Amino acid sequence: MKKIPFEFRSIEIVAVEKLPPGAEYTVTVMEMDENSIQKHILNLSLLEIFRNSAWLMSFFLSFMITVVHTGIVYGVFTFLVKENISDPLSFQQRIFIFVSSLIFFTALSIFFSLRLGIAEKKNDFVISQRGEGIWKIIDEKKFDDFYRLLLISKKIKKYE
Repeated sequence: MKKIPFEFRSIEIVAVEKLPPGAEYTVTVMEMDENSIQKHILNLSLLEIFRNSAWLMSFFLSFMITVVHTGIVYGVFTFLVKENISDPLSFQQRIFIFVSSLIFFTALSIFFSLRLGIAEKKNDFVISQRGEGIWKIIDEKKFDDFYRLLLISKKIKKYE
């Protein structure tokens, strides 16, 4: 099966004890350590992406969104399509609501399974390579903007 390459970088988030100006006690602040940035390449097949526990979370998330979608479509049919509100929906209208909800659920489930599955695999890969810790994972395409913002925030915090 064809492998899909994912290029990303990881940066460690560390807890730092700081003394705020004018305070008598220290505060724990979470900061990103720019010296811990490392580049990764992970090759995954679709089977590997779907073969993890992320599908369970995506199933429930898709189900909840589909219930709302079905309610909205039912409301639209009840108040805008039917001529008389007291009459029940016709068989064709009920079939349309069911089929549209089924298609909507399937599309959402696949979308969320892919996104959550890839994110979980990336996180597991970083932990296996770099060890336990809190890791921020950034796609390679977005890394330049992320790093620029990180440096700007460090400069601002320096002057405070």
